[in-house]
Amino acid sequence: MADQLAIGSRRGLKPALPLLLPAYLWLTVAIFLPLSAMVFFSFMTDLPLAGKEWSFTLGNYAAFFSQSLYSTLLFASLRLGLEVTLWCVVIGYPAAYVLAKVLKGRGREAIFLLVILPFWSNGLVRIFSWAMVLREGGILDTALNAVLPFKINIDLMYSYPAVIIGLVHSYVPYMVLTCYLTLQAIDDSLIEAGRSLGASRRQVLWRVIIPLSMPGLIAGAALIFVPVVGSFMEPRILGGRTGTFYGTVIEDQFVAVFNWPLGAALSFILLAVVLIILALAAMPFLSRGLNALALGEATAGHLGIPVQRLKYIAIVGVSAAVGASVAVSGGIGFIGIVVPHVLRLAIGPDNRYLLPASALLGASLLLIADAVARTIVAPAELPIGIVTAVAGAPFFLWILLRKRGVIDL
Repeated sequence: MADQLAIGSRRGLKPALPLLLPAYLWLTVAIFLPLSAMVFFSFMTDLPLAGKEWSFTLGNYAAFFSQSLYSTLLFASLRLGLEVTLWCVVIGYPAAYVLAKVLKGRGREAIFLLVILPFWSNGLVRIFSWAMVLREGGILDTALNAVLPFKINIDLMYSYPAVIIGLVHSYVPYMVLTCYLTLQAIDDSLIEAGRSLGASRRQVLWRVIIPLSMPGLIAGAALIFVPVVGSFMEPRILGGRTGTFYGTVIEDQFVAVFNWPLGAALSFILLAVVLIILALAAMPFLSRGLNALALGEATAGHLGIPVQRLKYIAIVGVSAAVGASVAVSGGIGFIGIVVPHVLRLAIGPDNRYLLPASALLGASLLLIADAVARTIVAPAELPIGIVTAVAGAPFFLWILLRKRGVIDL
């Protein structure tokens, strides 16, 4: 039965290819190619423009670790992302619950329209509108002085709270929309069953509603945290001098200083840090799936675990971890991992031929990698581990896929 379903899923992929190709082609042209160019620029001393000399270097990445300013601003941006995400959860989740479970009919449609209304205006217009509200003598200051019997002075412009307000206003609709979809999918009978069994409203909220709506919370948090960490418009306009964050420094490298290699390197360091944080946040959920998968694929499937997708995630994660660790530690360990497996598939498990062939081929690959490293740039600028990791990572991924039975040969 499982084999028939797998064959049916493979056959069902071919008719879907014409529908998938435009999207993936657009992603390749609009995202992956520019990112590939930025990766290339991040390892250069200068842009490859006419009349400028350039060479490969790791100095752009070393600048992040040699200057404490970048790490300080990165931690400040991560803190900003966490605070904005928290405020979006506090504001957006109750609003989504009211839309999904309380309001009905035209009232829900009107409130929903107000939620998505910020998407209809330009981002700069929204930010400058907040500048008119938060500045001294602005709308908020004038309204409060007109109502209160005493004089107050409210000037939140060019402050950290102003940055928080602007970012929360820009991104809270994402939290409302994602939580609304998951909350609306919760069957009301589950809530009624919890109430009939004697659970209080708080217990129903913490034990029924929040766990079932957790996918929407996670999706909304990811959609908010990732762009906020690298944001620069709101901190620049609403924060002034106090709005200097990691994203504004990256923008300065591209726009003001015109140091694209350093800006690209700082961008990819931010991308790596965000991916690590998201991976750590996903570990509890991934561990549950792996524990279920350890009981057997059939059992995990009956428990609602996406077996095939989980296998792909585990294989790609292990491959990335091995490639990263080898790039740091050196090329000998990577060659020692890849070469024996490749030769075992090619000539069989006979150790009389496997051991000497592995030693010969591994030494040859190590010499070739060293020659490539010395030819492109100075050895001190390009560690040999990076060359061997980049060259051998596809083979290692292919070996893992074949060992796990994900691909058939």
